Amino acid sequence: MTKLLKLSFLNTKNVVRSKQFIAFIIAAFAYSLALFIATRSTNTKLQLYFNEFGRFLYVVILYASVSILRGDVISNTTKTIFTGIFTRKEVMLSKLISLIFLGIIFYLIVEVDALLIGLLDYKRMGLQQFLEMQHGEIMLIYIVLTFSMGTLMFLINSIIFKKGKSILFSILTLTAINFNNAIIVTSAHRSPAFAEKIWIYAKTPFYIWTDLSLKSFTEVLNIEQLLMSIVYGLVFFGFAIFIISKREI
Repeated sequence: MTKLLKLSFLNTKNVVRSKQFIAFIIAAFAYSLALFIATRSTNTKLQLYFNEFGRFLYVVILYASVSILRGDVISNTTKTIFTGIFTRKEVMLSKLISLIFLGIIFYLIVEVDALLIGLLDYKRMGLQQFLEMQHGEIMLIYIVLTFSMGTLMFLINSIIFKKGKSILFSILTLTAINFNNAIIVTSAHRSPAFAEKIWIYAKTPFYIWTDLSLKSFTEVLNIEQLLMSIVYGLVFFGFAIFIISKREI
């Protein structure tokens, strides 16, 4: 188990230290800062910046998650990793643990951004709005989101494996779905009648991921959605392991 944890930590470190990941995070902070400058004269609350930053991070979570598995393909170490001292299931388990590590990192990034915005507008926001955030729930949500979204990317990557353009298309598609879901989720919360019409779609992981991320600032944690995300993640991971164990590497 210790060796698996070390492998998980190494996977996470390689992703976080990559130029692409660093560029994504810099871009996320730049986007948040640009939004702050553009809306500084208005009575904008910290929650807006939090939500917008989270929407940008959605793309980063997808990219970082798929990089955990795809990094072996790019570096041409897939055969060595999956046919070495660890079984394929153990390797996949280590990558699953890496998603949890990534979730914690994304939570810390979100906290830093919220604190930065609060300090930049100290006279109006100060630290009050930052302290009102549900910090523990936000951490739990980002860990579960990264776990659930990451296992879907594992599944997609296990199917298309070496097709880089297809993986990029998958990330763009999921990002577009999340962008549109923000409108759907907001409408559902404002109109109970509309919420009843989309109750089936509201049970899908795509809706749940968006809803969780938007409500994580100050609202009470939705345990049902959290548990459903975990179940979806376990199902995605189960299929990913099955495909990886059967395919030729």
